[in-house]
Amino acid sequence: MSAFHLRRLQRRRLLCPALVAAVGVLFPTLTLAQEHEHDDHDHEARLHFAHPLFTESPSPDTKLRVDYLFRQISSDAREHSMRLEGEYAFTPSVSIEANIPITSRSESGTTANAVGSGEIAVKLANYGAADRGFLFGGGLALGVPTGNDGKAIGSAHIFELEPYIDAGYKRGRGELVSFLSYSTTIHRHADEPGEEELALAISGLYHVAERVEGLLEFQTERVVGGEETGHHTAALALGAKYHIGKEHHLVVGLGGRVPITHDRESEHEVLLSALWHF
Repeated sequence: MSAFHLRRLQRRRLLCPALVAAVGVLFPTLTLAQEHEHDDHDHEARLHFAHPLFTESPSPDTKLRVDYLFRQISSDAREHSMRLEGEYAFTPSVSIEANIPITSRSESGTTANAVGSGEIAVKLANYGAADRGFLFGGGLALGVPTGNDGKAIGSAHIFELEPYIDAGYKRGRGELVSFLSYSTTIHRHADEPGEEELALAISGLYHVAERVEGLLEFQTERVVGGEETGHHTAALALGAKYHIGKEHHLVVGLGGRVPITHDRESEHEVLLSALWHF
């Protein structure tokens, strides 16, 4: 789920309600069912996933995170962004998170600085299969219009809706997580083009040593509604994380992501992250 990309208009109206229904009906039902299991708390404590760099973690958590992201958009356009993210877990199964970026965009010799579009999200998790290493969940992210249209940094009027489902598998030192999301926008102007997109993100993490984690992450997006229906992009990322201190509350990470589709329209990105667990 990314705070740096605005999606645009909805044209197909069936997919979003279906995904929202899946998140709104399936996972609360599963959560109620798991409350009858006596060993849920043991499962919840044992099955916790580390945070990838470019992909989200399926585990509800309480944390503060600061990211620096550099994006090379084209030969003469680039962005530098600082993002602050906070997440609070009410229970091991439910959390709410919010983030907001501050972006500097340079293009054709001119530079603009502004607050970008923020995001608020609810994350749900079900531990019914925790004893086999699986975690299933989902949620809903809402992109909020805290950006600046005049400076082409986010939007001051567009809201983005992004329901998603996720799954994680953990065994030994390895962790694998995946997210499938649908995104559309509302409250756009009549003259603004729009799209609907499906996105799949997969992250593999391996605990190389007690304090070191290596990551391989993949993301692909396809336009499923709008003027560019069928357009597809994909990107691959490599990264590493290091835990600082005996308690391992502070984690720093560094990663890079490059496009792997033929048109190379996806941006080249470098991400530096610092995360504090509570």
